[in-house]
Amino acid sequence: MQRLARFKLQEINQNVTALFVHYDEIIKILRSHLPPSTATLFAKPEIKADQVTVEWYSELEGQPVLITQEMQEDKQFKPTISLIQQRLNAITALTQSLTAKGAINAEQSAWLTQLVEGANHNTRQIYLVNNEPVITGWGIGKKVEPPAPPPPPPVVPVAAPKHRW
Repeated sequence: MQRLARFKLQEINQNVTALFVHYDEIIKILRSHLPPSTATLFAKPEIKADQVTVEWYSELEGQPVLITQEMQEDKQFKPTISLIQQRLNAITALTQSLTAKGAINAEQSAWLTQLVEGANHNTRQIYLVNNEPVITGWGIGKKVEPPAPPPPPPVVPVAAPKHRW
């Protein structure tokens, strides 16, 4: 395991710290139904004994490269961002399927839903480790909302032409 990032604990809300406690159980559900690459998408959070920091670890080996927000808009990284979204969509579909079958309980369903939502927060950081995306900071912060479309231009009434007969 290699450490990818460190965040201050005061930035984390209580709901997400409860989710961190169930990380291993969540990953076990993902690994039993989805490819291993879906489970490695999420870095493992570890709250340190000093209760001031949380560190994020990945089981993937290799040199981690942070993809900045600006880089995420770059054409070069569009396939990576698309891959992340596909994996998150697969988790959402799995959650719905397992919940409908009664294979997981309501609490486990809530954890998986919160995990996917947390991967869209504004504090997430995406690393590439051996060309595999790994998300740190999931669950911390606010959900990233797509930019609002610009308001439509005002409609200017057209005056009726005055005809001279």
